[in-house]
Amino acid sequence: MIREYGVISEGTFGNPYSSDDIEIDETSFNSITNFIEENSENREFENAFLIFKKGRRRHIRVKNYVGIIETKQGVAIEILPKIYKNSDTSSIKDAKSLFLRMLKTLSNSPFLNLQFAHLKEVDKFPILEIFINAYLSELKILLSRHLIKDYNQYEENSTFIKGKLLIRENIKKNSYKKTQFYCSYDIFSENIPPNRLIKSTLLHLFKISKSSSNKKQILKTLNQFEGVDFSRSVDEDLSFCKSRKRMLKNYNIVISWSETYLKNKSFTNFSGGSINQAILFPMEKLFENYIAFLISKHCGSHLVNVQDKKYALINQKLNSSDKKYEVERFPLRPDIVINDDLIIIDTKWKVLDQETKKFGIQESDIYQMHAYGRRYQSANSKGIAPRLGLIYPKAPTFQNDLMQMRYGNDLYLDVLPFDLASEFPDIEIKKLINKLNFHK
Repeated sequence: MIREYGVISEGTFGNPYSSDDIEIDETSFNSITNFIEENSENREFENAFLIFKKGRRRHIRVKNYVGIIETKQGVAIEILPKIYKNSDTSSIKDAKSLFLRMLKTLSNSPFLNLQFAHLKEVDKFPILEIFINAYLSELKILLSRHLIKDYNQYEENSTFIKGKLLIRENIKKNSYKKTQFYCSYDIFSENIPPNRLIKSTLLHLFKISKSSSNKKQILKTLNQFEGVDFSRSVDEDLSFCKSRKRMLKNYNIVISWSETYLKNKSFTNFSGGSINQAILFPMEKLFENYIAFLISKHCGSHLVNVQDKKYALINQKLNSSDKKYEVERFPLRPDIVINDDLIIIDTKWKVLDQETKKFGIQESDIYQMHAYGRRYQSANSKGIAPRLGLIYPKAPTFQNDLMQMRYGNDLYLDVLPFDLASEFPDIEIKKLINKLNFHK
């Protein structure tokens, strides 16, 4: 188990990079480095890990991705968010609980129905086993409604005509076999793409699970798929399911989980065969989504738009004779827009330092907020400037709001900490929004 920005060291010498870091055997270390190299051209993944050497020893620094990686050798590494409670790093239990709570807020994902409240010692229960248990729970609900059947087309030689005689194929294959008939026919069965994906997922999970309870449940469930083949092409079967989402409504969550396991898909797909499983998430996306969820849920009197796409930074003429500027260039997409464009928020997963000159804020973020503010102000019929907010995680070096900032004479920016370790996130988010809500 490791936290963001921790280090995985090669070799088990009892000498990790630092007291918070971990060591793994050379073979498992190679599996992870191969996985990183296999995904080196994935732009969404390029900042997830850094491989470096110190002396003769290799190390991997994990960056802004959290989740789990399990190597072919069965070594499972959990990467947890780095959050703070008061002035100290939070406990493993707090970090893992927060990570799972964040996952439960992801829209259009299988993690919405994660159940972990019954796990009294969540810090000791592996995340991968929690995910596997969630899949099995969803599958149990599906099986209580019975598996869907459909017609499958088969072609084969037969001693009698069944279905449709394929004349051309019959001439090719049976010109000297007068007692054989090459036919095409349909069979109504459970051996269809969604069921094949489920069976393949169950086999995969049985291989990687270390929980005797989960493995027992997987074997019991596999017995209900005796008439179903394993998937020959996961991509083709997934494509079939996506094209028939309405027909497979009851299957959607289970298939989404199957895609997560079989394609290593979380926010992005990871490729390669160097590891058993990788379910990883960029923390900035989880943080952004979590804050938007809390605002939507606990600030009910406000109108909330997430990833707003109404405006572009500039408008351009289509040609020199045009009087209007109708072509939009450089689209703007603030994380959260509230109350008909009167509050604009961006979230940033970065630890600020109130004692430094620029507090650790990126200049590009300041310019970006200015662009949001002026563009949304220009679209307001009364020319009212929105209140701008940058939200960062609370940390020992960023405990309190920064003194308010101003662009020009009328555009104000607040930089605020959000306490992820708080037991009452609903109260935290309401306080934050009240600070920004100057139109009451």
